[in-house]
Amino acid sequence: MNIINNVSVTGTGLWAAQTLQAEFLRASKSYSPDIDPRLPLHDVLAANLTANANVITVSNISAFPIPDISSNEYGVVRVKQEVILYEDVFAGNSSLGMLTRTFANTASSGNVLAGNLVTILGLRTVNT
Repeated sequence: MNIINNVSVTGTGLWAAQTLQAEFLRASKSYSPDIDPRLPLHDVLAANLTANANVITVSNISAFPIPDISSNEYGVVRVKQEVILYEDVFAGNSSLGMLTRTFANTASSGNVLAGNLVTILGLRTVNT
């Protein structure tokens, strides 16, 4: 059996698209992370993220869960294609700290400008 994929993906994606169809999908209850907990929450970078940064500054720090390192629970976010673990949540300056970059062999996101999407993947137990 041959599986042929003729799909090409271009554009801004559902999160940033301004089309009528995108507005409809974002407005539907099944798309809301508050109603469907299987969907990740999203936020945006409040400052540029450099390739060697150990802090991520976000716009809504209250959306990010607080890790419990004594139980090996780390916070997990995705910026572009990179999955990043964080150990600390600093409400005072709206940032995530003590980062483990390129977790699970994901590619580095490099330098990312403020305003880009941060996907909140919740807490994960990591065994060393």
